Amino acid sequence: ALIYTTLIYLSCLVLFPSSNASESKPLGMRPQPFSMQSSRSNRFGIRRQMKPNYALNGLSRSVNAFSTRIENEEFVGKYAPVAGKTAAWVRALELFEAMKNAGISPDTRTINDVMTICLRCGRKDEVKRMYSLMQDEKVEADSRTLSIMAGIYGKSKEWENALTVMDDAVRLGIKPDLILFTNIISACAKEGQWSHALDLLARMQDLNVTPTKISYNAAIHACCKGRQMKKGEKLVQEMKGNGIQPDVVTYTSLIAGHMWQKDIKGVIGAFKDMQRDGISPNGHTYSSVLTAFTRAGLWRSALDAYATLLEQRITASTMVHNMALTSHLKLGEWVAAVTAYTRMRNQRIDQDTTSHCLALEAYFGGGQSQQALRFMHQVLENEDKDEAKQRVFETAVRSCQRHGLWQEALGLVKESVAGGFSTQYIFNTAIAACAKTRQMQHAFDLYDLMKETKIKPTAATFNGLMASTAQSQAQRGWEVALEIERDMLSQSQNLDQVTYTGLITALGRAGRWQRAEKAYLRMIENGVQPNHVTYSAMISAWGNGNKWERAIDMFSKLENTTDVNEISYSCVISAMGKCGQWEKVLELYSQCDERLHSKLSLTTYNAVLSGLARNSRLDEAVDLVAKMHDRSRQIGAAIANKVGNYSIQHAASPNAVSYGALIEAADSRGNWEMCLSFYNEMREKGIRSTIGIANRLLRALFSQRRWSQAVHVFDKLTEDSVPMDRYKYSAVISACVRSKDSYLVSVKAHNLFRDMRKNNIVPRIVEFGAIIHACAKEKNLQRALLYFEEMANDQISPNQAIFTSLIKACAHDQEWEKALELFNEMENVAPEEVDLERRVLPYNALITTLTNCRQRHRAMKVFDEMKAKNIMPDKVTYDRLAQGFEVTGEWEVILRLIDDMHKSSDHEVSASALMYQRAISACQVKGKWEQALEFYETMIEKDLKPREATYLALYDACLNAKKPEVAAQFYNVLKQSTEDDIAVKRFEPDMNQIFDDGEDEAEFDDLYDPEPIEIDEFETEGTLGM
Repeated sequence: ALIYTTLIYLSCLVLFPSSNASESKPLGMRPQPFSMQSSRSNRFGIRRQMKPNYALNGLSRSVNAFSTRIENEEFVGKYAPVAGKTAAWVRALELFEAMKNAGISPDTRTINDVMTICLRCGRKDEVKRMYSLMQDEKVEADSRTLSIMAGIYGKSKEWENALTVMDDAVRLGIKPDLILFTNIISACAKEGQWSHALDLLARMQDLNVTPTKISYNAAIHACCKGRQMKKGEKLVQEMKGNGIQPDVVTYTSLIAGHMWQKDIKGVIGAFKDMQRDGISPNGHTYSSVLTAFTRAGLWRSALDAYATLLEQRITASTMVHNMALTSHLKLGEWVAAVTAYTRMRNQRIDQDTTSHCLALEAYFGGGQSQQALRFMHQVLENEDKDEAKQRVFETAVRSCQRHGLWQEALGLVKESVAGGFSTQYIFNTAIAACAKTRQMQHAFDLYDLMKETKIKPTAATFNGLMASTAQSQAQRGWEVALEIERDMLSQSQNLDQVTYTGLITALGRAGRWQRAEKAYLRMIENGVQPNHVTYSAMISAWGNGNKWERAIDMFSKLENTTDVNEISYSCVISAMGKCGQWEKVLELYSQCDERLHSKLSLTTYNAVLSGLARNSRLDEAVDLVAKMHDRSRQIGAAIANKVGNYSIQHAASPNAVSYGALIEAADSRGNWEMCLSFYNEMREKGIRSTIGIANRLLRALFSQRRWSQAVHVFDKLTEDSVPMDRYKYSAVISACVRSKDSYLVSVKAHNLFRDMRKNNIVPRIVEFGAIIHACAKEKNLQRALLYFEEMANDQISPNQAIFTSLIKACAHDQEWEKALELFNEMENVAPEEVDLERRVLPYNALITTLTNCRQRHRAMKVFDEMKAKNIMPDKVTYDRLAQGFEVTGEWEVILRLIDDMHKSSDHEVSASALMYQRAISACQVKGKWEQALEFYETMIEKDLKPREATYLALYDACLNAKKPEVAAQFYNVLKQSTEDDIAVKRFEPDMNQIFDDGEDEAEFDDLYDPEPIEIDEFETEGTLGM
C-alpha cells in the first residue's frame, strides 16, 4: 500500500513541481513536495507533524526507476494523446486500479492523493467518484478529504453542496480546520453568498480557528459580489485590526465590487487607497478598473489605465486588451485600435474572436475596407468553429452598415451564402446598410436572395426594407412601402412600432399625407403604441402636405406629455417651414430653447435655418447663425472649465447643412455675392462642402448668369473632393461657353470635357453640343469637327443644335461649301431631331456663314427656300442678310427686306433701328444721300432711336455728296454724344464679328438647354430623428 501510495504521489510531483505559490492564488489543494522532514508548514501557515516512516528509505530505488520511466520514450509515446496534466490523472487512476487488482485496499491518504491529482487536473467528476467510492468502501474521511470536496464544489459553483461538507465534518466528528473553512467560504464567495460567508467566518472564531488573509479575502469577495460594499469594507478594517494587512486580492475585490455597482467614484477611491498602501495592482485589478470605465462610457480613462498597465509590464488577460480596443473604437481612433491589436500579436498575447472582430471594425472605420477584407479572410483561415466564422462575418457586415459601405456588405453576404455561414443577422444588417445609403433596389435583391437561401425573414428584415423605401428618392417608393405591409400581413408578421413608423415616414416624404394618416390610424387600431418618432413622422407628413394646422394640433397634444423631445420640436419646426409659417418657426424655436435650457443640438438649429431659408428670411437666418457661434463659444468654455451640465453636442457650431440653408436664403433673394461669402466663410472654418451645397451654390450663380464665378466655385469644390456628377459638369461647361472670358471658352471648357472622360462619365449630346459651340465661338472649325467625329465614335446621333454650331464655325474659315454640306446632312440624317420651334436657327447660321463669305446671293436663295417651307424668319435672319448687302451698297435689297419685315404677322419681327442703320450705310456706299435721309426720317417717324453709327453713316453720305450744311447737323449730334469733339470714329462694319455677345448667349440658350441641377432635400436638411 505504501509503495502504491508513494507512486501515485510521485506521479503528481513530477508533472506538478513545487513552486513558491503566493497566498493570493485561488484556493484548492496543491500537491506538497515530498519531504522526509519530521514537520513542515503548509501554505496556510499550519505546522503539520509528520510521523517518521522508515520504510520510505527503502523506496529510493523505486522512486528513481519510476522517474526514469516517466521520462523515457515508452511513457511519452503511451501518453502522447493525453500529454501534460491529463497524463497525471490517467497515470494516477491506473496505479489506483492496479493497487485494487493486487488486493490491496486503499487507505485515506491514497484516495486523498488521487483526489488531489484529479482536482488539479480539473477532473471534477473523478473527484466526486473517488469520494463516493470512499464512502462505499467505508474508508474514513479526514479533514483533508473534506477540504478537497469543498474545493471541488467551489470550482463547480455548487455553494450549497459546499455547505453540506461542513455538515459532514460535524457528522463524522472531524473538527473543521482552516483549510476546510477557507475553501467553503471561497465556494460561497464565487456565487456572492455573503451571509453564509460571514456566518462561516464567525464560526471559525467560535471554534478558535484563526482566520488568515485568504479567509478574509474570500469573505470580502463574497460581500463585494453580493453588492454589500459596506460589509466588505468593514471586514477590511477588521483585518487591519487583527494585524493582517490587505493585499492586492483584497483591493481587487473592493474595486470589482464598486464596478459591479457601477460606482466609478468607489472604483477610483479603492484604487487610490491601494496605491497609498504601497500595493502594486495586477492584471485582475486593471481588468476590474477597465471594466468599470468602459461600462460608464469613460473611454479615455480606460485607455489611460491601459497605458499604465503597459508601462508597468503587467500581464493581463485577453479581455483587458479587448476593452482597450473597444475604447479606441468608441473614440473613433481607428489607427490606434489597429496599432493596439498589432501589439497584441507582436507580444504573442492570446487573441480571441472578439479581438479579431474589434480589429476588423477598426480597419473598416479607418477607411481601409480592402485591408479589412484581407484581414477577415486571414482570420477565417485560422478559425475552425463555424460559430466563430459566423461572428466574424456578422462583424464585417455590421461595420459596413455603420460606415455606409453597401457594396462591400453585398459582397460579404454573397460570400457568407457560398460558405454556408449566412444568418438572419447578416442579411438584416446588409439590408439596413442598403437602406442607410438609399439603395432600395439592392435591399430588395438581398430580400430575394434571403428567400432563395431559405432563411426566414424576421420583423427586422421588413423594417430594413421599409426604411429603404423611406430613405429612397424613388418616385414610387411609397407604393413599395405599402407592398411590404401587405407582404408582412400575408406572412403573419405583426407590424411593430418601427414598421409603422417607417411606413408613415415613406408615405410622408412622398407627399402622401392622406395615406400616412390612414397608416397611423391602422397603427392605433392594431394596438401598436406610437412613440415620439412616430408622432414626428406624422407631423412631417402633414408638413409635406401643407397641412400645418394638423401638424401643430398634434404637436400641441404631444407637448402636454412626456414624449415630446427635441426631435419632435425639430420635425414640427421643419413642417412649419415647409408650409411657409416662418413666424411659427421662430415661435417654436423659442419654446424649445426655453424648455431645454439652451441645450439645443445642431439638428434643431438646422431645422430652424431651413424653415427661414424656405421663406427667404435671410436676415433672421444670419442672426441665428451668429447666435449659434456665440453660444458655441460659451458652451465650449463651460465644458473646458467644467461649469454646468453641458456636453459637446450642445456646442452646436454651424455645419455644412447650416451654411447650405444660408446659401439657399441668399439665393432666394438673388444675392449671389452673399452666397459666395457664405461659401468662403465655410471653407475658412474648415467645413467640408457637400453635394447639396454644391448644387445650391452653382444653381444660385447660374440663375444670376455669373458664369466665371460658377466655374471658379466648381474648381474649389473639386479641390474639396466633392463628388461631381454629369449634371454639374454639363452645367459648368455651359457656363464656360456662355462667358465672355476667352480662357474659359477656349481652354477651360475643353479641360472639363476631358475630365469627364477621366472620371468615367461618358459625355452625352448636351455636353457635345456645348463643347462644339465653344469651338464655333473660338473660331476653330477643325477642333469642332474632331468633336463631331468623336460623337460618331460614341454612336451619338447629332441633332439640330450640333449642326447649327458646326455651320457657325464654318464662317470663320470661309468654308461656305462645308456649311452647305453640313446643312444638307442635317436635313437628311436627323430630320426627327429637328425642333420646329427652333427650325430658324440653322437657317440663320447658314445665312450668316454665306454672307460672311461674301455669298450674299446664295444667302438670299436660302432665305427664299426658308420662306417656301413656311419657316418664319426672325430679326436675326433679316439682320444677317442685310449685313451682307450693306457692304456692297445694295440698299434696294435691304429696303425690300424691311418691307418684308413690316408685312410679317409676327410683331417681334418688325424692322429695328439696326436694319435702318444698315440701309443708310448701304446708301452711303453708293452715294445716295437723299435716300439715306429718307431712311432716317422713317426711323424718326417710327420712334426708332438712331445709333451713333447711324449718324456717322449720314454724316459721311452728306459729306461725300458735298452737302456740308446737312453733314454739319449730324456732326453736331455726334459732338454732343462724345467727350472728344475732334476724334470722331468712322463706322466700318466688322465682317469678322459674326454675332453680338448678347445675341450669341441668347442663341446658346435656345440651342442648348442643359438639365437643371436638382437640390436634394435629404442632403441639405439633414436627418431630423427619422
